[in-house]
Amino acid sequence: VRGTGWAVRHGDFRLALNDVADESVDLVLTDPPYGDDALPLWSDLAELSARVLKPGRDLVALTGQRRLGEVIGTLTEHLSWLWLGMIPRSGAASPVSVRGLRIDSRFIPVVVLSAGRYEPRAYFLDVVKSETKDKGLKAEHPWQQPVGPFLKLAEAFSKPNELVLDPLCGTGTTGVAALQLGRRFLGADKDRAAVSLATDRLSRDLRR
Repeated sequence: VRGTGWAVRHGDFRLALNDVADESVDLVLTDPPYGDDALPLWSDLAELSARVLKPGRDLVALTGQRRLGEVIGTLTEHLSWLWLGMIPRSGAASPVSVRGLRIDSRFIPVVVLSAGRYEPRAYFLDVVKSETKDKGLKAEHPWQQPVGPFLKLAEAFSKPNELVLDPLCGTGTTGVAALQLGRRFLGADKDRAAVSLATDRLSRDLRR
């Protein structure tokens, strides 16, 4: 599905984005699944990013805590490590049990890696706070993130009219942020229902 300045493709990014030209993307900004089953995605995500990112441009990805070391190790097989940021969590203060551990998780890690030598675009505050509470689609898609942190990340790592790519775009939060900031957007997701929600959101955002 395509609109003015954006497109969302239905399919696994490893196939759906094969035609994206080498060194044509200014930022890969994404929120992949966090579970153990998703670990193989990170190697393919890093390989895609290393191919399509312009030299010095960045992959910025939200991730979980439990497998953070493995995620970073996999990503650095293809990209240059830069930084670890965080998005503070809000919500219940009850401890979360992870395989028998009692952990009250209060932030989401954000990994930042570059294709070759890093070229700063703007200042990046590595504690990505936002007052935005936009989770209006959560009843339809439980993993939707608020737009606020994505606005700040896209603003720090890209410029107006540049191309932002989200290979695992879900309901299109990265795309909404990109369009609000005057960037172009390309997304992909293998969940047809999520793609439908994403295209609806992006179309509505342009009509505002």
